[in-house]
Amino acid sequence: MSALARYARSLTPDAYASLLQDLDTGSPHERHTALFLAVTRRDLIAVTDALTDPLLRRRAQSAAIHLPAATPSLEQLARGPWWPHDARPIATCA
Repeated sequence: MSALARYARSLTPDAYASLLQDLDTGSPHERHTALFLAVTRRDLIAVTDALTDPLLRRRAQSAAIHLPAATPSLEQLARGPWWPHDARPIATCA
């Protein structure tokens, strides 16, 4: 994994984008590898997109804890489809 991470960091932006696109349309293993590359390169767009992917969601959630992922995406994920759209957060005591 460390060799793969070094490789991911060494890629030019164009080479990374091409590899990510190829892996992201591949097998489940290749898609997980694409997410690993995105996390390694701190590609917040790819990690945020993975939050909505049923196959990658759990690993993307773990990565989002350590990366500055988009707050609205994380909020929507935390609320899930069962959360009432008009509900307001519960106020906390000061």
